[in-house]
Amino acid sequence: MKDVHGDAITSVVLTLDGNKILTNSRDHTLKLIDVRKYEEICSFEHDLYINGSNTNKATLNSNGKYGAVGSKQGNIIIFEVKGETIEIEEIYQDFHTSCVNAIEWQP
Repeated sequence: MKDVHGDAITSVVLTLDGNKILTNSRDHTLKLIDVRKYEEICSFEHDLYINGSNTNKATLNSNGKYGAVGSKQGNIIIFEVKGETIEIEEIYQDFHTSCVNAIEWQP
């Protein structure tokens, strides 16, 4: 696949079933990709999400239904993957004063 993002990809997460990947990019978007069809399922962007580094990492939980990503402003965004959309569950603001660069989802 070409031109998935408009800037560098900073992380790629494969779902446990191996059918999808979540990509995170310096273009300040997350994209869910169906690797079987080489097609974009959905894209996510929000005013409170700015990818602040070349190593910013997004994560998914074990069933691929929920995920999280940190932002340059110190925000933590929790989201739900609902079919062909990514919807915000919660945004935690003012917990950090600088970039949240990595998040890991544990069972």
